[in-house]
Amino acid sequence: MKKERLGKILLEMGSIDELQLQAALAYQRQWGMPLGRALIENRLCSVNQVMQALAKQIGLPFIDLDKETLGAKQASLLPLKVAEQYRVVPLRIEGARHEVLVIAIAAPAPLASIDAVQSVSGKRRVVTHIASDEAIVRAIGRIYRGWSQADRAPPEPAAAREAAQYYREAEFDLEVDSREETQPEPGPVLLYGWTDQAGSTLGALLLSQSMTSTAVGVAAVLSCSPTEVVIAPLGAIEELLASKKKIPGRVLVVSKTPSSEIGRARKTGAWGMLSPPIDARRLAATIQRCREAPGFLWAT
Repeated sequence: MKKERLGKILLEMGSIDELQLQAALAYQRQWGMPLGRALIENRLCSVNQVMQALAKQIGLPFIDLDKETLGAKQASLLPLKVAEQYRVVPLRIEGARHEVLVIAIAAPAPLASIDAVQSVSGKRRVVTHIASDEAIVRAIGRIYRGWSQADRAPPEPAAAREAAQYYREAEFDLEVDSREETQPEPGPVLLYGWTDQAGSTLGALLLSQSMTSTAVGVAAVLSCSPTEVVIAPLGAIEELLASKKKIPGRVLVVSKTPSSEIGRARKTGAWGMLSPPIDARRLAATIQRCREAPGFLWAT
């Protein structure tokens, strides 16, 4: 179903007239910006009017975060790094069994971001509202940094938006080298063979455990260092190795049916196997053990 145009919605709301819309469209074409921003910069609409129109356009309710009671009590609902990366504000827990997380997110509220937040929170369902970027920055400051007044919060630089990935695991024990050595700071976990949505979810789980990740292609996997960790679906690794290639790094493969695919995983030379759904803490612990292991868990 085709979305209704933002300008038409604002006209129907009575927020602007036709002449104002044409002026904003000309400004938009000149400067290459979204129509909503053009309307706000020319003071033809307020931020809240544009957000209400966007909410109607994407079918989600608008929330004015500056009017919400927010503070440190919400900080336990979602890690700060996840809130900043996905521009999400945790509001409250609902439901008879506390299985619903209510959030505010910046438009256009990507489904992959909502799925990632749900995975990190561990809740069965996420109820989503949309809010302005500026209000989200202020709300994050109130929840995680102790800002006392939303309208006076200092500006915050935009958080880096990195693609990354996730999965829960039935892991194999990885032996840890007991020798104490000074190790360099580990690089990002390499994520290969995932869809954008699965990658975003996996990345959010890793980010919640202070681990970075990056989605990579074939060349990066084949040229990685021997100590780098690669997480990939079992099928993707099998397809890559079918061309007689060799992966220098430490591969953790993911399978939905680990009990029946252990043999296949061993043949790839993988260091271990993960199976969904994946818990963020156990995932991080498995990666850490994989980084520290002195040798392969099983023979190729």
